[in-house]
Amino acid sequence: MNQIDQLEIYKTAGTDTRLSLSRDGYPMRIKKGQNLFNIRDRVNTVYLLISGYVVLYRENEDHGIRNIFLLGPGDFINEIILDGLTASIACSALSDITVMSYSRAALLEIMKRDFAFNQKIVNSMSLKIRKLYHMLESSTKPTKLDHQTSSRIWKFARDFGIQSDDCIYLPFELKITLLAGFVGSNRETVSRIVKKMATRGILSIEKGICRIYDLDALKNFGRE
Repeated sequence: MNQIDQLEIYKTAGTDTRLSLSRDGYPMRIKKGQNLFNIRDRVNTVYLLISGYVVLYRENEDHGIRNIFLLGPGDFINEIILDGLTASIACSALSDITVMSYSRAALLEIMKRDFAFNQKIVNSMSLKIRKLYHMLESSTKPTKLDHQTSSRIWKFARDFGIQSDDCIYLPFELKITLLAGFVGSNRETVSRIVKKMATRGILSIEKGICRIYDLDALKNFGRE
């Protein structure tokens, strides 16, 4: 079943919905660094992320790349295309990924039959909207870049972090360039901020592997 049976959305679905999710989806594997779709693409399928991590981003000539969302296993990537319009965001694989691809018609049919599943789709959209509201609020507040950077890493740890004996580590490659795209700054500035946190023993990022040693200090870094 391409690991779909390990996802919470599958486990909590009714029998008919589980059958549809397994039968009506087409498994796809995308290599790290490749785009699943680009802005203004005509995308007629909804992707459910089975394994790996993706980043949703926008790019323009004036501001470069701005990363918007980072998604992991069990997340719907582009449920917004149910409106039938072209893609308003691009999606790049942070690692080798597996997705299940569902036609818009097939997913709408499942939603029509199963109100609880329909609600999960709505909740997925709502979560993305709430995150966009928060990003908009953050962009209009005089928040220090130090705190924006530490807060972003803290949110990654909250959403995806895995506890080990002496730290929390992120299960995807966190490059400085990626982080800079999330806070809207350049690589050099963000690199200096990360080095300050590393000097204080809050975290380390080596070859893309991020380990967090003091979650409370990370949350409050840059507020002073």
